[in-house]
Amino acid sequence: MNRFLRATIIRTANPRCREVGSKCRSSYTREMMRLAIGILLLSSFLACTYQAPITVPLHSSRLDPPELSSKPQEVSVGFSVRLPNEIVIIPDGIADPPILNNPKLGSRKPPLYISPHLGVSVIKRLELSYDIYSGLLLRTQLFGKRREEATVGNKSIALSLGYNFTSNSHELTKSDRPNSDQLLAEYDWRLNSTRSNLLFGYRFHRSVLYYCGVYYESYSLRGQLDQYAFPNIIESDQKYSLNSQGYEQGFGMGVEFLFDAKVAEQSIIYTLQVSEISWGTLSTDTVLSHSLIVKYYF
Repeated sequence: MNRFLRATIIRTANPRCREVGSKCRSSYTREMMRLAIGILLLSSFLACTYQAPITVPLHSSRLDPPELSSKPQEVSVGFSVRLPNEIVIIPDGIADPPILNNPKLGSRKPPLYISPHLGVSVIKRLELSYDIYSGLLLRTQLFGKRREEATVGNKSIALSLGYNFTSNSHELTKSDRPNSDQLLAEYDWRLNSTRSNLLFGYRFHRSVLYYCGVYYESYSLRGQLDQYAFPNIIESDQKYSLNSQGYEQGFGMGVEFLFDAKVAEQSIIYTLQVSEISWGTLSTDTVLSHSLIVKYYF
């Protein structure tokens, strides 16, 4: 008789073997029940703590180099990469009632924003540029030689004025709160901002420009949150205002690297900004933001 078949018959006939198998099955069943209970408790916890925050990204003032072009109608094209800060206006848009007038600085890691850039030298020492997320920026060079004429040791000063607006609207439905299959709330907002900065530059090398300066930006938010009645979540239809104001001020520094290309001059710029944000009851100590800008001058 096959050895495997013989061993199986012996284990089946032996009461002690049957007892051990029963204990193993019982232990396995208990472990599976514990796992199922743990999953149910975790799901309940996540359902209770889920939130649908209303946030507003703050695209800090753009710190372009203080040396402008000496060529009228020179065009620059490129893009910028940024990690903006976020203000949490309402921590949960479908809480009843929502927490108002208690803004917080966002703790989650914000997404990367990649934005096209377009600029043109309107007249000598005056440049107008546009960035999708940073808006319009008007720059004028107050002191120093222009970019094409600058040599090692050149000192420059530039003043910038800018305006920007961003907007957003969103519906809070099933995907924003478990066990709901209809529209619970919706919001829309528009953020207007004006900015100014004063920058000082020093050309360390023919292809390297260091600069730093101060900036100030004011924000004005206008918007509304509409909540709709739903059993066990929202008691009745309500409307809430999102109107608020804030400002950001700080110190920034940057470095520009210039490269000669066959078709156009290339510029790679890195900036670091250290700022303080004030928004209603919120006042931060120190907030860091970074940006990388790539331009081509034609």
